[in-house]
Amino acid sequence: RAGAWFEPYLAGLSLALLGAGSLLDASAAPLVPALRSNWLVLHVAVVMLGYAALALSGLAAAACLARRGGRAADRLNGRALGLGYLLLTAGIILGAVWANEAWGSYWSWDPKETWSLLTWLAYTGAIHMRRARGWTGRRLAWLSVLGFSCLLFTYFGVNFLLGGLHSYGR
Repeated sequence: RAGAWFEPYLAGLSLALLGAGSLLDASAAPLVPALRSNWLVLHVAVVMLGYAALALSGLAAAACLARRGGRAADRLNGRALGLGYLLLTAGIILGAVWANEAWGSYWSWDPKETWSLLTWLAYTGAIHMRRARGWTGRRLAWLSVLGFSCLLFTYFGVNFLLGGLHSYGR
C-alpha cells in the first residue's frame, strides 16, 4: 500500500506532541474579557489545523530528504504545504480581526505576530517556488523544513523565550 511507510512516523509525531502537551501547566486562571470571543476560538482552531497540516508537510519533507517515500512523500509534502498555508493565512487574518475587536488594532508587532509573519513569508516563498518555478522533491523539501523550523520557533520559542501578549509558557 502506497504511503504505508509514513504511518509509524505520523504516529510517533502524534505521540510526541501529545506528550509535550501533557507537560504544559494545566492550572489556568479565568479568561480576561478580551479572550472571551468567538473570533479567538476560530483563530486558534484554524491556526492549529494549519500547524497540523504544516507539521505533516515538514515530516513528508524530512522523508524526502532522507530519501524515503519517493514521490508519495513529495506529493504529500506539496498537498499538506498548500492546505497548511491556506489555513495559516486564514488563521492570521482571523487573529487580526479578533485583535481589532479586542484591542482596537489589527496588528501590534507582538513577538508572536512578528514570527507568525516571518513563518508565513517562509511558506509564501515555498509556495511561490513550487507554483512559479516548479520546484518539487528535495528543493521543495528544504523550503518546507525551513518553514517548519520557523513554525516551531513561532509556537514554542516565542512562548518560552520572548515576552508579549502571546507568551503563555513563561
